[in-house]
Parts: sequence; structure tokens; C-alpha cells
Amino acid sequence: MFTKIDMGFYQNFEQEISQSYFLRDSLKDEFTFKTTANDKVKIHKPNGEEITIEQLVVFIFKHVSKKKSELCQKKFDISNQLNEGFKRLENDLQKRDIHKTIVQLKLKYDELDNTITAIMTFIKMFGNIDNLRKAIKNMNIILDYDNDDDDNVITEIHSSQEGDEGDDDDDDDDDDDDDDDDNIWELRFSERHPGRPYFVRLSDRHRQWELPDFIL
Repeated sequence: MFTKIDMGFYQNFEQEISQSYFLRDSLKDEFTFKTTANDKVKIHKPNGEEITIEQLVVFIFKHVSKKKSELCQKKFDISNQLNEGFKRLENDLQKRDIHKTIVQLKLKYDELDNTITAIMTFIKMFGNIDNLRKAIKNMNIILDYDNDDDDNVITEIHSSQEGDEGDDDDDDDDDDDDDDDDNIWELRFSERHPGRPYFVRLSDRHRQWELPDFIL
């Protein structure tokens, strides 16, 4: 459930079709939705077994809140690991492995945070059974006219191991790689100061030694 959900994809949940997309994508690992000849929407498990809306309601009640609790605990554990990593940085800023670990943990933390946000939105939206029924009914529009499942792919943060640091020289070769999202950064390691990490914001190529605010 809730695998790589990009909340930005759905734009405006006041549009009922967005709610149908969100329902489909949130449960895509557990259920598929198919239309019949008379435009009714059928719900199927991966093994092909058909279930009713009432059975789906019970599944959501039993499993979605449990999933949220499990992920919140994981997020708490990763937060503790991040804090420990920052403490280690205070003692030795030259340790490249610590910075790599922090970036990897932050990626996991952000993914969990995004998923928990999606679950909370899901519970609020589809805790109302009438909303759930309407979203399933409207699913026939998506199934009949939009079969592209690749639009809501999450942009991932990548790290690099090469480059120059600080504000010294512009990296013209990277100009075409600008990204509009100010929260996407690359971790790089200095050649002039071997082993020292720095961060590059992809949207404008801004460089800094300090950890970006989104990591703190």
C-alpha cells in the first residue's frame, strides 16, 4: 500500500477525479479496478478474486491505520539515527561515510514522511464510506480514458562523488541539469579539500558547506 505516492500529482482533491486517482494508486499493490460492459467498476485481488466495496471498507479499517502506526515508528527510529549522525559530524567533519549515511537516512525519512502524509489524507478522505463509493464509481473514467500509470513517479535525490565545492567556479557542464525543485540537492565531495562534503542545490547550482535546511 501507498508505494511511492507523489502527493503533488493529484493537484486538487476538490476535483473528484483526483480522489479516484489517489484511491487507485494508494491500493495498487493490493487491488486492481476494472470496468464492465455497463461501466460498473469491479475490485479484484492480485489472484483475480473479486471483492465487494463492503469488503474493501473492512480491509481499509483493519490495515491502513496499522500501516500508519508501523511507518510512524520507523520514522521515529530513523529520526534518532539522524540525530546520532549529526552528533558524530560535530566530532569529525571529514568522515565521508557519515555524510553518506545521513543522506541515505534523510531519503528514507522523507519517503516515510511522504507516505504517512498520504495515509493520513487517505484515512480522512475515505473514512467516509460515501466518498469511497463515489471514488470507485468515478474510477471508470480513469479506466476508460487514462491508462498511464507512470505520471506519479517520485523524483529521487541523487548523490554525486565528484565536483568542486563552494562558490569558486561555475560548473557549465551542469547548467542543463537545473531542477525547479529547491529541495533537491546533490551531495558532493571536494577535490580541493579531499574528503570534505558540500551540497549543491539543483535548481540554481547554489553550493554550500553546511547541511541544507531540509535535512535539519
